[in-house]
Amino acid sequence: MEQNKPKHLLVVAIVLNIVLIAFILLGIFSSKRLKISIYTLKDTIPSQFSIIQISDFHYPKNNVKTEKMLKEIEDAKPDFVAFTGDIIDGSASLEDMRFVCQNLAKIAALCPTFYVLGNHEIGHTNLAEYMAMLEERGLVLLNNKLKIYDIRQSKIAFIGLTDGKMLSVDNVPALPNKSLCHYSVLLAHRPELFENYCKSQVNLALTGHTHGGQARLFKQGLFAPNQGFFPKYSHGKYQKDNTTMLVNSGLSGVGRFFNPYEINKIIITP
Repeated sequence: MEQNKPKHLLVVAIVLNIVLIAFILLGIFSSKRLKISIYTLKDTIPSQFSIIQISDFHYPKNNVKTEKMLKEIEDAKPDFVAFTGDIIDGSASLEDMRFVCQNLAKIAALCPTFYVLGNHEIGHTNLAEYMAMLEERGLVLLNNKLKIYDIRQSKIAFIGLTDGKMLSVDNVPALPNKSLCHYSVLLAHRPELFENYCKSQVNLALTGHTHGGQARLFKQGLFAPNQGFFPKYSHGKYQKDNTTMLVNSGLSGVGRFFNPYEINKIIITP
């Protein structure tokens, strides 16, 4: 009987190793897919509208092909598209920028397409050229601005914050105009400023930057810039008072684990 113990321990060790290897492989390969996350939010608005949110594309270090991103947007037929920072990577060349802008022009031809600057863009040496390229191709830079759009009797305020800015009338002088609208949507790169967004009582804040926390276990991200380990706001839906924040996990990033690339489809309905 005693001689069987080592054999039993060996079998247990082999099984545990197989389970561990399978778990690691599952975590890695599940992160290679693209997930379309659908959020339906209800509010007191006259009519329904939809938004596609893209974040942290990081071209040319993107892990989802440009063609795939374009097809998903075309198939969704949104009313608006929102890019919440880091369309390009900090390493992007002028040629990379031209390629991205040519493709984003196809999206801007479909519907109003907004973007805000992320940390990889804000410090880029060719930032001025990049913004000019996007503007020429019909994308709307919400650089600390508010723009109002009418759609099917709903008046929507789209607000944009440049990376790292707080939401206030000091940074967005037109901010009080959101009170004239049925619904307000904020594009901001950083989710860690959620409390600030709530104070200004925006209905919906769309953010990115965290890459989903890179590795995820039990719905908790491991690490996010500006939040450190086990970040409070790493991915998904957060609610406080009348403000909802969606944190998109992006379309790039190394070391992702149980954390697929993501495009958000958001439906705002009466």
